[in-house]
Amino acid sequence: MDSRKILVVDDEQDLTFLISEILQREAGGHEIHVVNSGEEAMRKFVEIKPDVVFLDYIMPDVKGDDVLEFINNNHGERTPAVILMSGLGERIYFKNRGAMDWSSVLGPDDSKGRDFGASVDCAWRKVAGQMAERFNVRAFMSKPFSRSDILDVLKCVLSG
Repeated sequence: MDSRKILVVDDEQDLTFLISEILQREAGGHEIHVVNSGEEAMRKFVEIKPDVVFLDYIMPDVKGDDVLEFINNNHGERTPAVILMSGLGERIYFKNRGAMDWSSVLGPDDSKGRDFGASVDCAWRKVAGQMAERFNVRAFMSKPFSRSDILDVLKCVLSG
């Protein structure tokens, strides 16, 4: 795996520390940057131009939606892989964002009712179709998530 710049954004400092430690120890060779607010995230995004962004949805200063919009408007030639993290769950997030056809987000096999965090299979971790293009969210992780969830989702978004 080539070295990538990764930006981890969450207002919970313990969580950003945990994610960065896992990435540094077990997904080695990446340049990890951590910020704990949406405002800091936008500044750091411009400064480092990350390849991957782990982005919390609910933060006290600037919501993840606003950071995501900033990323979408300021990414330049390379669009980063955004991994959205939330305790709300992906169904609520995308429903709130106007997703009417849930199969356009998850793909056709959602009839089993599985969650992105429940499988190692990349197809379950990635956001699909029009919703991925519309929101520029490559993957979703529902909180709480495990060490393997963090590593698996990174591998999935970096693999294409």
